[in-house]
Amino acid sequence: METILSFLRDLEANNNKPWFDAHKNEYQEARAHFNAIVERLIEGITYFDPSVNCRIDS
Repeated sequence: METILSFLRDLEANNNKPWFDAHKNEYQEARAHFNAIVERLIEGITYFDPSVNCRIDS
């Protein structure tokens, strides 16, 4: 979670394309962590609501 929050704090302070382009690897790492968290949440929800079935594509 810290990877995600750290990237978002940095992005808030540097919200411009040159900075983003220079930190794209950090974005991709944060996105992968975020997607993993969301997938675990969705998986947990399916235990009590089987109609929820979603896979996040990277």
